[in-house]
Amino acid sequence: MTSHADCALRSLSDPALTSTSPRRHRKGVARVKVYGVALIILLLLPRALGADSTPIGKDAVINVPRVSKAPQLEDFLEMKPDGEWEGKLAKVEGFLQRLPRDGEPSTQKTEVYLGYDDLNFYCIFVAFDSEPNKVRAHRTPRDNLYGEERLDLFLDTYHDRRRAYVFTVNPLGYQMDGLWTEGPRNQYDNTWDTVWESRGQRTDRGFVVWLAVPQEPALSSH
Repeated sequence: MTSHADCALRSLSDPALTSTSPRRHRKGVARVKVYGVALIILLLLPRALGADSTPIGKDAVINVPRVSKAPQLEDFLEMKPDGEWEGKLAKVEGFLQRLPRDGEPSTQKTEVYLGYDDLNFYCIFVAFDSEPNKVRAHRTPRDNLYGEERLDLFLDTYHDRRRAYVFTVNPLGYQMDGLWTEGPRNQYDNTWDTVWESRGQRTDRGFVVWLAVPQEPALSSH
């Protein structure tokens, strides 16, 4: 069964990100677990320094800090930032379900860490799992993640809450990307491709996935 989690944030001013649907997909699994492990983001490229720990809520605002160097996957394999990164990135937690029980807390803990520099927007998902040996993840061709655990990052650089670039990875960091258009009939176009980086690794408590999305072209203003 597919499990989804949801949150809603409102961007009020720079620097801010608006998240409307963090979610993690699990398919072909009889047990139902609900996670929060992806973000749909209304992106206003941030300028301020400093990091926040932000629980998801209807009108929450995330202040995303500029970083002096890129965080790496290895910095989070203890299921938390190592000492160098403690308090240096924006932290998002407290995700809520969309399916199967809309508005209820997710049954699996997820923490998301965000930052940016002149080149990239960084997103690190720390996904806890009460049964980590049952996480579904395989080496798979690009754009072929169906049936896997999937982490979705949606970036709404148009600021209209209707269109977004989608960056999807499985727990091993294998990629899928596309364009999302919301409307009476939501549309996902997986023919759009761009160059970005991702890595992922299982741990004894779940898995960690690291994404680096270039500011050009995906994060450029429209």
